[in-house]
Order: sequence, then structure tokens, then C-alpha cells
Amino acid sequence: MGTPYWNTPAGGPAGPLNAFALPAPDPRVTRILWDDPGVQAVNSAFYVVGVHLYRSDASDRGPYYRVTPFPIGGTYYEDGPRLHRVEHERIPWEGGWSLRGQSGSGERWVLRTREVIVVPGESAPGQAPVYSSNPHDVAVRVDGVEVPIDRVFGRGHEIELGLADDLEPVASRTVTYPRPSPTSVVEASYYTTRGFTPSPSTETWTWYRLSTVAIDPNNPVAYIESNLDHSKPFSKLLVEETDYVWREAVRRNGWILQQGGERVKIFNRRINGLPCTCTRDARTLEYARQPEAMCLRCFGTGLVGGYEGPYDTVIAPDDAPRRIARTPWGRHKEHTYDIFFGPVPLVRQGDLVVKQSGERYLVGPTHRPTNRGALLQQHTTLSFIDEGDVRYRVPTYGVLLPNPETRDVDIVEPRLPVTGEISYDEEEGWAGPPFPVGPRHFVPMVTDDPAKPEGEQFRGRSRPWNNIMR
Repeated sequence: MGTPYWNTPAGGPAGPLNAFALPAPDPRVTRILWDDPGVQAVNSAFYVVGVHLYRSDASDRGPYYRVTPFPIGGTYYEDGPRLHRVEHERIPWEGGWSLRGQSGSGERWVLRTREVIVVPGESAPGQAPVYSSNPHDVAVRVDGVEVPIDRVFGRGHEIELGLADDLEPVASRTVTYPRPSPTSVVEASYYTTRGFTPSPSTETWTWYRLSTVAIDPNNPVAYIESNLDHSKPFSKLLVEETDYVWREAVRRNGWILQQGGERVKIFNRRINGLPCTCTRDARTLEYARQPEAMCLRCFGTGLVGGYEGPYDTVIAPDDAPRRIARTPWGRHKEHTYDIFFGPVPLVRQGDLVVKQSGERYLVGPTHRPTNRGALLQQHTTLSFIDEGDVRYRVPTYGVLLPNPETRDVDIVEPRLPVTGEISYDEEEGWAGPPFPVGPRHFVPMVTDDPAKPEGEQFRGRSRPWNNIMR
């Protein structure tokens, strides 16, 4: 026990516990929850930054591919397609153009983007993306000059530029736009969809694993990650099911909210992540003893980004009166009321709720009724946040930030290595990983039942199924 890593796999941090996946109203989305790995005693020697999510479309043994580009600082994630804003994509001269000014009917410039172009905005659950044909959905710059767009073919990745000379009627002069050349810098900005969209045949066989990401004690500009062999795989197939009474209660509560509830967006306050520069300033900490209240990098949380989300949900409607009170700091609107909503997303005190009107509320103490460990509902209190608070500066979906990558901060992230090997213990001998990644050597389906005639065979998933069918 001379090393602080004696109880962690391969000398790294231990993975998150109690991870499970839940279905969402949108069949393309899987909701994933887990416990905070930063509170585990075995991780006390590490500065935990967040959690990485891995997904396998084959089986619980893999192969696994990382889903999250950066560590998640919260305890909730939605795996599914999401709207993404592509900013300043460089268009190469070779291979990036369908037409480069050569056409029998006139000069035409048609470039090709790497991804499809879709209409910005939210879509209904289960709806396929709507491909864009509106020139206002894209922007193209040639050598830093924005040029007009004639046509957009989103499904075909094509944008046609309108580079013909134009007449400015007020100044009575001709406007000439720059033509692209092999040395020109052409940049395109547009919307697209990114994320995982499972097909009906593979949705039930999607497996996940989680790993804890911490700052490497030997290299402060790099990360160290827990071993996937010590992360228990989980899927929507393994969710503990409540009986039909409580399932029906949750369904009816959801129906009530859909009929008379209020649609909001929820931000989960980060509990892990990189410390903000406002908390590293010795003078600020000496006098304030807390992060800077008006910091636009952490929004007063002390962690870069501040919040994870937003996540769309429906809560109980507002039924409390509002009043204006006089305080030593001026007039203040007091508005506090109790709400209830479904079991996800999981909220805690300090989270942020954004209404359709733009008003923002602070989540208070939360109570969660359960049945046999299954979460049924959440009850909490919302308190109005005065306008001018830094939390009104937290970007929402309307500023074209992808979900769940909520912050667009100019910070240099270190590389994200997946380190660690299973070592040999001289006293206990070789101990294999508890949840290995790799092929398994048995047949997953029972296809031969000696009690059935040769012309009639049934298929099942397990030996108990075979015993039941005898």
C-alpha cells in the first residue's frame, strides 16, 4: 500500500458505478445515467475531470468506440442524433468542387461539403432530418469575403455560389465578388446532424461502457483513463423493470404532463471538469473565497463550461403568484413554486431551468420517489433568477451549440489517452479483468433441444428458456 493507486485498475482511476441506460420518447435516443466517480474513495488520489462513454453495436464484449469527444462533467448523457453547426469548413481546390466556373450555360461555381446540410431547428421525435434548400441556412466566404448563395442541395452536399456581378442601386456602382482560385481560402458554414442513429435491428443490441478520466499525476497536461476491462457493460435490456402498476403510474404522469405541462430546457451543473482560470487567481480566492460571479468561462461554477445540456423535458405548469419585493439591493421579483416531472433527466440542487419565455430558474432541493430502487418521479422547487445574472449568459440551443456539447470555449484540451494494462500480481497470480473486452467462445443462442423432433426447432437466448420450453 505504498502507492496511492493500490485499489485502482492498472494504476488509474476507478470507473463509475451504477450506470444504466433508459429509453427516451425519441426512439433514436438512449438516456444514460451513472454515479459521480469523483466521490469514490479509491479516486481520492486523482483529480477527476469527467467520464467518457463507449458504445458497441455488436455485443457486450465489443468492439467499443468512444462516443464523447471530451469528458462529461455531469452524470447524465443522451446518446443520439443532434443538430450541429459546422463553422468555417475549408473547401479544398481538388475534390471540393463539382463545378469550378466551367459550364456550357455560363459561369457556375458549385462546392461540396463533407456532411449533409439540414434545416436548423428541432425536429419531432423519430422524424428524419429535413435537408436544406434555403440559401439563408449556409454561409460561404472566399478569402474572408462573404459571397451570395444561389442554390443549396442539402442531400447532395452541394452549395452553388452566385458570383455574377451585382448592381448596388443606392451607390449606383457595380459590386464584384472574388472568384476562387487554387490559392484561395474558401470556408463554408452550415448545419448538419451528428450522432448515433440505431436501426431497428441493432437498437436492442447496443451496449455501453463508462470510464473515468482524470488528470495524469505524472503529466499535468495529459489525461489518464480507467481501463474498460473493469467497466461493467450495460444496455437498455438490463434496466430493472417495475411491475405493471408503477409502469402505468409513470406513463399516466407523463400523459398528464404532455397535456398540461410546460416544456423547458434543463442544464445540469457540472460536478467534475477542468478548473476555471478565475479559481486559479490567488487574489480572487483570497478575497472572494469562491469563483468569480460574472465569469463567462465557468458562469460562477468554478469549472470550465459550467453546465451540461440542455435537455428537453416537460414539467408541471407554473401555478404560483409573483410579487415585487423591496430589498437592500433594489426591487426584486420573488417567484418560487413546486413542480414535478418524470424520472429523467436527473436533476440536483443548483441546476438551471430555462423556460420558453427566456426566464431562468434555479433548481432547489429535490425529492425522488422510488419503488424497489426504480426512480419513478422527481419533485423539486424552482426559484426565479434575476435578469442580469451571469446564468442568463449560459448558451441555449438557440445559439446553435450542439447537444450535449454545451460550451464553445477557447481552451486547449490535452490529448485523451486510454492508458493502463493489467499487471501480474506476485502474491495472487494473474487475475484477468472482471469485464473483458473481446470475442467470447460460446454460442449465444440455444438451437438444439433433444426433446423436440428433428423437423421442429425453436430458438432462445438462454438455458432457462430451453428449460421452460421443455
